[in-house]
This record gives sequence, structure tokens and C-alpha cells, in this order.
Amino acid sequence: MADVLLHLRNPLAALRRLRALTTPGGSALVTDVFEPYLKDTVMHYRGGSENLIWWTPSLDCLVQLVYDEGFSTVEALTTYTIPGRAGWRAVMRASP
Repeated sequence: MADVLLHLRNPLAALRRLRALTTPGGSALVTDVFEPYLKDTVMHYRGGSENLIWWTPSLDCLVQLVYDEGFSTVEALTTYTIPGRAGWRAVMRASP
């Protein structure tokens, strides 16, 4: 799942559904935007503005969101930017 959570009014519901679809012994790859200047487990709420972007979490918050919806292991694999596009992205592997 890539660059989806920031566009959803309820990103936790999407992660809950992803967890339900992830079989035991399997894993889900989650890639989404985060704000590197935000510290701790916080999110910037944008209210559906800026091209329907609702949320921008810190990296710690993004990882915690995945844990909170039922994944027992979440591994941040890498972070990156795309030249010419705004924002940082994190790639995580989550296992039930």
C-alpha cells in the first residue's frame, strides 16, 4: 500500500483492513509520507485541504499507527524523497 493513508479521513480503518488481509506468516509493505521535522508520535492535521491531504505523521507516528491496528512487527526499511515531488516517504514491512 503506497501513498494512501495521507489521503484518507480514517487511515486507521485502512490499516485495520490491511491487517485483516495479511495472512499469518505473510507481511504487508506500507509506504507513505511522513514529516521529518515532526518529533515523537505526532501528526499534522491538514483537514482535507492541499489536494485532499488529511494527515502528515512523524515517522514514529506512522510506525505506531501500523502497530495500533494489529501488526505485531513493524520494520522501517528505508526513507526516501522523490526528486521533483514534495515530501519524505517511509517503507515499512509489517507482519501479523
